[in-house]
Amino acid sequence: MAAFSGSSGEDMTSGQDAQSALLELDKGLRASKVGDQCEAIVKFPALFERFPFPILINSAFLKLSDVFRVGNNFQRLCVLKVTQQSEKHLDKILSTDEFLRRIFSVLHSNDPVARAITLRVLGSIALLISERKNVHHSITMGLDSHDHVEVDAAIYATSQFCAKSQTFSISVCDKLIEVIEGLATPMEMKLKLVPIFQYMYHDTESATKAWKLCTSLLTTYSSKTFVVSILHSLSSLAAASLFNIPAQIELLLSYLVDDPRQSVKRQALLHANILARKSPHVWESKHVNILCEFLSNTPYSDLQVGVLYVLVTLSHSVAVEILDDEKVLEAIGNQGCSESVIVCALSNEVTVNIGLSRVKKDAVNKELCEQAMINLETTIIECCLIEQSKALEISLLCVNRLVSQDSTWALNFAETFVGLLTSSSSGICLRIAKGLVSLATQAPLCLGKVKSELCKHFVFICELEVSERSPKAQEFQSLLVAIATLVFQAHQQSIESPVNQQEMKQMIMQNLSKLQASSRYWTMYRVAKQAARQGFHTLSQSIFSSLTSMVASVHLHCWLKALADFSQAENLLGEAKETLSQITEKTSQAICSFQKGLVALKAAVTAMHQLDFHHEFITLRMQTLQIHSFLLSICASIRSCPPSAVAKSIVMATKQDTYIHSRQVIQMNECREKFSSLAASYGKLYRKSFDADPVTLHNIETHQQSCLLFAYAIDLLMNRLDLARLSPNFGKALDENNFCGNRLETKCREILEELQRLYVDMQEKPISDAEIQCLCRMSVCILGIPMKLPRYFFDRLQSTKIKLAISPSQPINNEPHNISVESQMALKIEGVLCHGKDPQVFRKIKFISLLVEITSEERKESTDMKTSLNAPAGPLQQTVEPHNDYFSTQFLLAFPLPNLYTVRVTVAVVDDRGHNWETGPESTLTVKALEVPSRTHRRV
Repeated sequence: MAAFSGSSGEDMTSGQDAQSALLELDKGLRASKVGDQCEAIVKFPALFERFPFPILINSAFLKLSDVFRVGNNFQRLCVLKVTQQSEKHLDKILSTDEFLRRIFSVLHSNDPVARAITLRVLGSIALLISERKNVHHSITMGLDSHDHVEVDAAIYATSQFCAKSQTFSISVCDKLIEVIEGLATPMEMKLKLVPIFQYMYHDTESATKAWKLCTSLLTTYSSKTFVVSILHSLSSLAAASLFNIPAQIELLLSYLVDDPRQSVKRQALLHANILARKSPHVWESKHVNILCEFLSNTPYSDLQVGVLYVLVTLSHSVAVEILDDEKVLEAIGNQGCSESVIVCALSNEVTVNIGLSRVKKDAVNKELCEQAMINLETTIIECCLIEQSKALEISLLCVNRLVSQDSTWALNFAETFVGLLTSSSSGICLRIAKGLVSLATQAPLCLGKVKSELCKHFVFICELEVSERSPKAQEFQSLLVAIATLVFQAHQQSIESPVNQQEMKQMIMQNLSKLQASSRYWTMYRVAKQAARQGFHTLSQSIFSSLTSMVASVHLHCWLKALADFSQAENLLGEAKETLSQITEKTSQAICSFQKGLVALKAAVTAMHQLDFHHEFITLRMQTLQIHSFLLSICASIRSCPPSAVAKSIVMATKQDTYIHSRQVIQMNECREKFSSLAASYGKLYRKSFDADPVTLHNIETHQQSCLLFAYAIDLLMNRLDLARLSPNFGKALDENNFCGNRLETKCREILEELQRLYVDMQEKPISDAEIQCLCRMSVCILGIPMKLPRYFFDRLQSTKIKLAISPSQPINNEPHNISVESQMALKIEGVLCHGKDPQVFRKIKFISLLVEITSEERKESTDMKTSLNAPAGPLQQTVEPHNDYFSTQFLLAFPLPNLYTVRVTVAVVDDRGHNWETGPESTLTVKALEVPSRTHRRV
């Protein structure tokens, strides 16, 4: 549970900490000075983020409503700020009526400013009170006020309520139309009212009225501000209600072509892009032709960029078919020679998308993609010359999409990129290097011809002197790490050679020692991390070992020591290349090194870094080596102790194979069970790794499939089971090659093909030494592939944590809760989803699955009490959908017998793609069921 570690109910210490914080803020609200009171008020949003539970939020907002009712306008402004900053917590207010009553009373004040602030507060809590008629009436009355401050507040409240309430939007629609069409209404007020019509999407009648009014206003008011505001309202209305989208597209295109003002044209293109994203299936060829004609005629590069963004959006959708036209391609192709690099990059992206859609239909039709390759290469060179980073980023993404379709296109790009590394600035060079790393990940062989150039460039970068105070110091370090990664990727073909590993180690270490800045240790660590990820463990062990004495923290020292031990273990496996006895000895030494590393890894655990994933991943790797060692020992035992000479007569008499009753075959079946169990453990680790990146998940899945492959091989060769026993998921996982360069996956595929050929040749023959030799070769082949530590082992790009609060909670003294056997306990479970800096990078949580299991303490009971009717109920499960990262549900639990029970609550999640993840956390509660005295008397 690496992603959700440390998130049990005890994490919430919610009760005491939240209560003490609330009491402290309550003292501030009661302070004599207004400044102290306002300072306490503005601290409430931070309190809500720390303890986002309904009981606290409800109490806090009731206190704030009291301050709002009796305080001055400045305090009311502070309360308004709190409500606007705490929008996602508003639905946790339980006493809505009481809260509204205290706020609403200020509307009867004679102060128009106080009424205006109240209207704004009502608008900010529209989510709670969207259907309150008295509030609707007060807002409508506020629109008729003679004070402009109150009118502005009423307009804000109207906008908020129209977005939430169908009843209010229908009732106020005619009122708004009347105000806007009124001659006495100031132009400034009309301009503020127009954006409200984007929320008239609740029913067709209101949407039609809003559409007619806005289109008539376009002919009446032709100023830039009015036209831009009306186009925005109409486009938002069409996108939300799916009403008149074709007409809105034509309206935007007409303003794009006919209106002479560039600001209006830009606004039209912006909203056309929104409609292209929302409803690409509505677009027609005539719309695209208008865009292409405008693209060819306009001399302004910013408008060309706007048109191309619309075409790019369409090319990523189902509308790509209407772009596959000669006129469209001609217009887009002409922009490839534009003076603006961003225009060239966007036109290339459209061409690439159209070309890839052609390849999906017909794999031979690659002409457009090849043309796009030439244009992309030219654009990338031009971007490097003029240092245009945005266009370069777009072009690099297009290159990755092309290479993912056909890896043979990567060679030309690789040579071009390596040439640009020496002729670009550091920022552009870093982008090129990262793009080349991504390119080599998809096509590992593309760097074979540029090994020497990459090594020379690495030496050149290490010799540069960059001061730590320089603004480009961090950029320089990242560039050095990226070039080192490219060097590792270029030498992947020689990774199994210890000689090449030693040469690589000497070259890297010699040049890293040239770094003069004190931050070189951090750079060395990053290089070692990349070496461990790429499988160069000789280098990573050397760097990690040298850095263990360079850190001041014990936890960091243990972390580096663990990494060094893991790398040493993989080095030992890489050295075992000769006899079977040497391989077995090196494997045993590697297991010992892994065990030492696990001990150091446990010492590196901190409250912030639990390292659960790291521990479990390395443990499974160590178990894999143990099972392979067990398999090799069984094979050696069978080869050294073959069946007796009488075995053939036994086979003829009993018609059973020689090995059926032998000790070695029993051990071989045990080994098969161990491989199957290990594969299940890898699958469990996969389901726990919710925050892991796709490459890490694929790494885990590949290890799982390799274990299943050995279990399948033992069944196939030793037990002579049919080929049909191979599961479809297993075959599918090996056939897919989503991540090129995975040597373990490639070897597994080769082994599978060899197994199938061997089975066809030997299925009618008795078991011989050939099967044993095949299993030995398989094991030695897999052991010779160095383990690549996944990215999730070092970097967590997504961080998700679930905090639980269970009521009733476990007492501090761990005493059980007492409950009568004739009553039931209501268990309330609340939880909060906590995200890191970049939430939902790979996947997001859609549903929370809660499982409650009740287990009783084992004890000897009389037979009259052992009835099935009195047994505790089975596991209870509920699935809830979190709202604003908060979820809550209740279970009703029964304890039929007097006993001590343990209630275990387990949390799992379902992501947006419907996949289940066993993420945790878990929480337990001890309950003691007591027998009613009257019931005891009756039994006696």
